[in-house]
Amino acid sequence: MIKIGRHAINHGDVMHVNFNELIETRDGKVDIMYSDPPWGQGNLRYWQTMNKKQTGATKEDHDINEFLKRIFWIAKTYCRNLVFLEYSVKFIDEFIAMGEAYEMQHHHTIDIYYKSGSRLLPNVLHIFTTKFYENKIELPAGYREELATLQGYPLLRSAIKPFASPGQYILDPCCGMGYTAQFAIDHDLNFVGNELNKVRLQKTINRFK
Repeated sequence: MIKIGRHAINHGDVMHVNFNELIETRDGKVDIMYSDPPWGQGNLRYWQTMNKKQTGATKEDHDINEFLKRIFWIAKTYCRNLVFLEYSVKFIDEFIAMGEAYEMQHHHTIDIYYKSGSRLLPNVLHIFTTKFYENKIELPAGYREELATLQGYPLLRSAIKPFASPGQYILDPCCGMGYTAQFAIDHDLNFVGNELNKVRLQKTINRFK
């Protein structure tokens, strides 16, 4: 674990991380979770292979269903309010059903896009809440339309900003190069993150440094 001021960052396989050691709130829960986990078995293998090539780490082959169960278990266990998850448009119904099996309430499916080379490809942002959150999630006017025009960090920022307040805790268990961390920096939140690939994780660390 690396502590940088009030932020906590871990390098490890999300299947084995103990977030109790990272979250310093009184109840051990964060306010918001945002993540973009690997989509499908092939994409999960790709990131494991990329990690081995870039860092020399041992490759662990995980089943995608077990991996997603872990993501939802983390959300259920460590988040008290809102859960934002980007996931492939190919798996909408299965993804929602898995979240509901972990006591998540699904509120919105929002059409978004990501860049692949020069192309824009369809993606989905899901908004869930945990059993601890009792309010209905009302989207601001123009929210869907705005998100459909954005990619990368601007998308993440515009997705979270209406629901976040300074001083809150935000968790990303697959934090990659640190877009969620950048949001915490820009909007005065406490960041808790984990990343498998130490090369990508260093980019997150550099944002705080």
